[in-house]
Parts: sequence; structure tokens; C-alpha cells
Amino acid sequence: MKAAILFAVFAGGACALAWQLLWQIEIALAIGASVRAAAITVAVTMGGMAAGALLMARWIEKALTRMSPLFLLGILEVAIALFAAMPIKISPSLQSIDTAVFQEAPSLAGAVHLLMLGIVLGPSTFLMGATVPLFGRLVAMVRGRKMVISKLYALNTLGAVFMVGGVAFVLLPDLGRAETSGIVLVFHLAAGIVALLAGRRKFDGENAAGESRGNSPSTVSRAALMLAFTSGFAILALEVIWFRLLKIAWLNTTDAFAVMLMAFLLALFLGARLSRWKPAAGNPAAFLFAGAILSLLATPLLERFDGWSVSGGAYGLRVAGRIFMAMAVMGPPVVLMGVCLPALLDKAGEVKSWGRLYGTNTAGAVLGSLGVAWLLFPLAGPVASSWIVAASAAAMGLLLFSGEHKSRRAMAGAVLLVSLAGAVFFSTGVGTSRIPGPTAILRGEHRVIAHRDAPDASTSVVAVESSTNSSEPYRLLFIDGYAASGEFGPYTHYMVEMGRLPVVFHPEPETALVICYGTGQTANAVRNHGAGEIDILDINPAVFELSGYFPTNEKILEDERVTTRVMDGRAWLRRSGKMYDVVTLEPMPPFFAGSNALYSTEFYEGIRKQLNDGGMVAQWFPMHLMSTAHARAVAASFLDVFPSAVLWIDPFNLDRGGAPQQGILLGLQGSTEELGKRLGTPMPTEVALLPDGLARFTEGDERVTDDNQRLAYGKEGLHRFDLSRRRFAAETYVAVREAAAGEK
Repeated sequence: MKAAILFAVFAGGACALAWQLLWQIEIALAIGASVRAAAITVAVTMGGMAAGALLMARWIEKALTRMSPLFLLGILEVAIALFAAMPIKISPSLQSIDTAVFQEAPSLAGAVHLLMLGIVLGPSTFLMGATVPLFGRLVAMVRGRKMVISKLYALNTLGAVFMVGGVAFVLLPDLGRAETSGIVLVFHLAAGIVALLAGRRKFDGENAAGESRGNSPSTVSRAALMLAFTSGFAILALEVIWFRLLKIAWLNTTDAFAVMLMAFLLALFLGARLSRWKPAAGNPAAFLFAGAILSLLATPLLERFDGWSVSGGAYGLRVAGRIFMAMAVMGPPVVLMGVCLPALLDKAGEVKSWGRLYGTNTAGAVLGSLGVAWLLFPLAGPVASSWIVAASAAAMGLLLFSGEHKSRRAMAGAVLLVSLAGAVFFSTGVGTSRIPGPTAILRGEHRVIAHRDAPDASTSVVAVESSTNSSEPYRLLFIDGYAASGEFGPYTHYMVEMGRLPVVFHPEPETALVICYGTGQTANAVRNHGAGEIDILDINPAVFELSGYFPTNEKILEDERVTTRVMDGRAWLRRSGKMYDVVTLEPMPPFFAGSNALYSTEFYEGIRKQLNDGGMVAQWFPMHLMSTAHARAVAASFLDVFPSAVLWIDPFNLDRGGAPQQGILLGLQGSTEELGKRLGTPMPTEVALLPDGLARFTEGDERVTDDNQRLAYGKEGLHRFDLSRRRFAAETYVAVREAAAGEK
């Protein structure tokens, strides 16, 4: 019996987190990658869990008069598994609904998205929220053993830790999206069936209820609910804030996100285990206060993580080192604040009380995560947001102290003020005097010209000294610590060619689409070389706000022929149905989280459907930001959809060893003969591979698809290698030359 309970609780936590990771991918593909879609997903997921915990208590109590808690848990887990698989199965239908709404009533899109996600995610998340209040009755089934609800809560969280690592580092890289979903579904159903079989015997619900309550109070005090809410609010708010700082330091990859999430969940597991310690159980509000104080002290350290980032060495050791760093700095405050909810659950004595505590905690988490992202970030930035959240949590912990003398309260207040002053004093000036990031450019002298913090990204314009004889400093656009674009001499030549080439090789380009704006140099080249009507898309509104700081775009956004939209380019192609003569795209690097969708075969097929006959498409091909295997895979996906394609290489953008770093894949919606005519005779020397050469370059390589998520989770990701020993641009260029020469 005990083994079945432990297995079901562990597996339930593991699968719940796995489904949430998989849902993120599905929702981005179904309704587009946007900060609004992410916010709606968070609200529905966590809101559903809060509602389930708060509203299912009475039903659970009635059900337990007819069946054992373990049997009921089995019913819930089987139902959760079946409902959780629904978003993955009906993703094409969600896309069709999204498209129809944007074409017929775009103003209703937000409300329809909320309704859609409520329908597809609501049932599973609602039932997930009902499982934790049931833990207290499961405890009563383990007769004669020391078992408390906090131990089951800890085990549930530990399952989530293991599944984050399993999905991110094993299942998705090896099996892809569909097979990973299938494995999670089978595992989840197995856990539910085990619980059903082990709990099928008749159970004395009244006696179990009495055993679970003991001498505990049957109601929850207002102070307990305030503590549950505040701890949930603070923990999730700090998670959002600190994840922003860490992804700036480590770059925004799926591996970095998994490391951060594992460290956070591991700290919550340790907090749940610590909750049985007598001081923690006696006054959890003191631990909220202590955790908040440590949060203030941790923030200056997290600001400096970019200076401690390394790209060299073995990948496994690097991941282990990052987990250690995250645990060493984030762990202690999260462990202490993570004491609160489990300690309160142990004190409560009935399903209704457990449901109120867990639901209130989860509601606080919803408000904390969304409030920080949508209110504090734009107003104060991540660092000051951390101060505000931590100081507020400490103040609430101080107010909720029980049985403390005034002198001790005064001393605690002084500690809070000193800690806040220390956090401010040791701040590094993120967003004002410096921009954090792992690149060497930011570790040297630089000047912050402009900075924007938004729910989805931190975007900056930075001036650095020119490496050429130019007297003018370079201007770079940084997005979450990565130099996404800029004006830096010959290194930006390819950005102009991204816009010029597809336009000059089209006889009469009337309509053009530019996906990803950056600094506007590509869009300006599209305009200057003859395109009539230009649509420009970017999911980051800050790039449009900061466009005026880059004079090379020649104020293109003021041109009446230009229309800008803050939207996922892939979603726009599907939603608008508009046809184009020219499409250019320069997404974030292929190994960044979310970028797989803009290098996949399915995305190129979406472009082809909206490209007029004879239309041209230009895809950025960064040879220095892809392993050779990934470079082949991207080119193979492009060539599958646009067989009439060539690879152009920028002769001006070279690495320190002289190897070209930047390429452009140019595709024609037409025959290879027509492409040859357009390119002319003699062929431009920058064209490194013709269609037959591209075919040799990509021969036998696996394509990038929405299913395999090869760039985001594949084992060939750039960040998985020792970058101190590898020069991928040079390696890929060798493979390109061999393909051009007809070698295999």
C-alpha cells in the first residue's frame, strides 16, 4: 500500500510538470509565440489548479465515503492524463480556430484564446489542483508509520525535478515531441492504474478522517491563508525575476531553462522536507521572513552571474556547475520560503482546509508571476522588482510573526532595512550603467543608450568602441544579453544583403514581408531596392520603439508604405492569408528557446503557401551559431520546400581565423532554370552552393521539424559543445566547399 501511494504521488508530480513543458511547445505552435499567449497559458494553468483545490474539497469528502483515498487518486490521475493529452491531439484544430478568429474578428482574439485554453487545459489543471488536498487522507492509509502530508508534497515536487531533467535532456532530444507525449501519457496512466488497483479495497473513510485530523484544528485561520498566499506570490514572482537574470547570463536556451527550473523545484523539495523541523513547523512566518531577507542578499549575486558564465569545458560538468551555482544562490531563500505551505498543510486537519491552503497559495503564485511580468518589469526592471517583492514578503512575514516580543520585531525590521540597503548598494546598475550578458563585449567598456524591460524580454541599445579606424562607436541591439543586431561596420553587411538580394532577383517585387526587425537594416534594404508595400513583424515591441537609435535604417518606420505588427511571423502567415513577392527572415539564433519553429520544414511550407509564383525568400544562415549538423539540417529543411535554392556567403563577415560566418539561403518559388536566369551569368562569386551543391551538402541529414524540435532540444545544439575548442564557422565552411566541389 505504501509503495503504491509513494509511486502514484511521485509520478503525479512528474507527469504534471512534463505536461506543462509539452503544453508550452503546443500552445506556441497553435496560437503563436507571444507574451500574451504565454500569460494566458500561465493564468489558465495555475488558475485551474487553484480552482480545483478550492472547489473540489466537498466532492472529495463525499467521494471518500464510498472509496479509498488511493482509489480516488487513481481516478484523478487517469482523468488528468487523458485530459492533458488533449491539447497535443487537437493542436491543428486550435490553429484553425485561431486563424478564423483573426480573419473574422481580430479584436476578439485574446478572449477566444482564453476560452480555448480554458477548454483544453482547464479540465486537467483543475483536477491537478484537487490532488494535493487529497494527500492528507492518503497519509491516514499508511498506518503505524510516520507519514505527514508535507512528505507527500515533497515527493510530488521531487517527481517534478526528475521529469524536468528527463524531458529536457533525454526524452525530447532522443524522441521528439509526439513520442515524448506518448511516453508521458503511458507513464501517467500506469501511475493511475497502480493507484486504482492498490486502493480498490474497501476503506473506512470516517476512521481515516479522524486519524488524519487528530487534534488538528478543522478550520484555517486568516493568518495561515495570508501566509500561504504571500509565500506563493513571493516564490513565483522571484522565480520569474531570477529566471530573467539567469537567462541573460546563460542565454535563452531550453537547457538553461531546465537547469533553472530543476534548481528551483529542488529547493522547494528541500523546503518541504525542512517543514517538519520543529522551529519551521512552529512558526513558518519566520522562515518566510528569513527567506525574503536571503532573497535580497541573493539578487546582487544573480546580477553578476554573467561574469561567471563559461562556454568551455565538458557539457555535463557545465550543466552540473550551473545547477550548483543556481542552488547555492537561489536555493537557500527558496528553501526557507518553501517551508511555509507544507508546514501549514501539516497543521490543517481536513480536506477543505488543505484545499483552501493550496488553492490560496496557487492563486498567490498566479498573481505573483503575472504581476511581476506585466507591472513591475516595465516600471522597475528585474533587479528593482526583486527588491520590491522580497522586501514586501519580508514585511508580511514580520507582521505574521506570532508570540514575538516588540524588541525582536524591531530587530527584524532593522535587519530588513539593512538587507534592502545592502542589495541596493551592491547593485551593478543593470539597465542603467551596464547591460549583463555572457559576451566579452559587455565585460568591457560600454555605454547604455536606451533600455526597455518588458514582460517577455529586456532590450537595450549599447555603444561600444569601434574595432576599426572609425571614430564613431558601434551601436548594438541586445535582447536578453545577446547581441541580436547592430551597426558594427562590415559585420552588418549581410543584414543589408538579406533585404537586397531577394528584391533585386525579383523582376517586379510589389509586396514584401520582413520577419524579425532588429535594427531595421534589412527592412530598409528591401525598401531601397524596389519593394512597394512592406509588412514588418516582430514579437518584441521594443525593437520598434528603439529603432530611432540606429540611423542606418533611414527612418524606415516613418515610411507610409511600411506597416509594423507585433506578432509571431509564423502565426501572421497563417492568420492573414496575405500573399507576398518577397519574404526575409532573421530569427534569433537556432539554438535559442522557441527558435526551432522558425527554422522548421512546417514553417517553410507556411511561407511557400503565402509566396506568389516567382517569389523569393531569404533565410539567415549563421554558420558560426550552428553546429555543422544543425547547419545541414536547416539547409535540408529549406531545400525540401524550396528546391530552387542557393547558399550565398558574406565575404566581409569573417571570424578571427578568416572563415566566413554569415550565409543566406535564397529560395525561388519556381524552377531552377528560372533561378539561374535571375542570378545571371557569370554567377555572383558569393554564391557558394547551387541547388545540386546544396543537395550534396544536406544529403542524408535529418530535417528540422516541429516534432523533433531538433534545434531546441537536439544533442547537436551549439551550447552543448566546448566553444573554447571549436570553430563551427570554419568546420561548416569546409563542408560547404566539399559540397561545391562535388565531394561527399
